[in-house]
Amino acid sequence: MDYLKMASTAKRLIQEKGRQITLSTINPNSYNPVQPWKGAVFPRDPNTNTQSVVYAVSVPLAAANSLGLRSDIFQLFSETKNVYLVEPGAFDLENPDEYSLVIDSGLELKITFIEKLKPGGVTLLYFIGASS
Repeated sequence: MDYLKMASTAKRLIQEKGRQITLSTINPNSYNPVQPWKGAVFPRDPNTNTQSVVYAVSVPLAAANSLGLRSDIFQLFSETKNVYLVEPGAFDLENPDEYSLVIDSGLELKITFIEKLKPGGVTLLYFIGASS
């Protein structure tokens, strides 16, 4: 099978049918050094956070299972309300734990999981679960 061609097709379709969302980190260390007991004062500061804008398609939770998402994910992350199919190659998700938020049309959602569909060493798409 030509997985590179499949990845290219997945990317094209997600860009055509999807919309842009932002994946963002949260900086828990954004505290005032003079008053550290107050904790993070602006953990969503865009100057200290990593943000990646990607194309994604939001699908119903049940549909994600038929598209290759492992069924045990649903049991582990029962609070997941949204699943996004994210284009391959848009950014490097080899270290997905750095992202904490999905920002979709101004709404912030907490990322519950990030999985990838990667047959034959080629990432076809990413699954990102999110809850409000």
